[in-house]
Amino acid sequence: MSAFLAVVGWSLLAVFLLLLVLLLFPVSVPIELQQDQVVIKLKVLFLTFQLYPKREKQEAKTPGKESGQPAAESKQHTDEKEQAQATSEKKKSRLDLSQLAQLVSTACWLMRIVFRLIQIRDIRIVYPVQGEDAAQTAIQYGRINAYLGSTLGVLQNFLNMHFKQVDILPDFNGNCKYQRYFYCKLQAIPIIMIVAALYALVRLKGEKVI
Repeated sequence: MSAFLAVVGWSLLAVFLLLLVLLLFPVSVPIELQQDQVVIKLKVLFLTFQLYPKREKQEAKTPGKESGQPAAESKQHTDEKEQAQATSEKKKSRLDLSQLAQLVSTACWLMRIVFRLIQIRDIRIVYPVQGEDAAQTAIQYGRINAYLGSTLGVLQNFLNMHFKQVDILPDFNGNCKYQRYFYCKLQAIPIIMIVAALYALVRLKGEKVI
């Protein structure tokens, strides 16, 4: 019996250490847009999972059979639903303005932390610009360069971004319309994200917001 318990204990310890190691390694989500087709994947160590689009079509859900519930049961279900909604509204009304302000402040703080912890790597942007004529194409090319430069400058103040390629192509002849391309890789360490979320919950709990 003691040998069996020892085996179980060591097995649980091995599983715990494996999960801890997985949480310490970064997880990445590559996002790619090519010819109006989006592909999103999830990479954990040497494993890769395709999140979108799904490779296998999901089976259509069959509608359930109509059930002839008695009127009394239906009324009871409606009353329970109304009571649950009333209880939920009472809980919402307990939040005064100070608690709501604290909740918003903590949420904003957590979002800033999350945005800084998530790394956006290997950003590649290839965007062809085509107008009605050559003059219109040149005007749109200048505008997009100006807008893109200012927008990316602002985003870099809030996000941890690393650009590898940014090409805006003036397409005067219409030969570059199929070269539109976007790629980025979202990367984060799960254990740090979990610690940040737990700290936010403890902070809200300590200030009696939740």
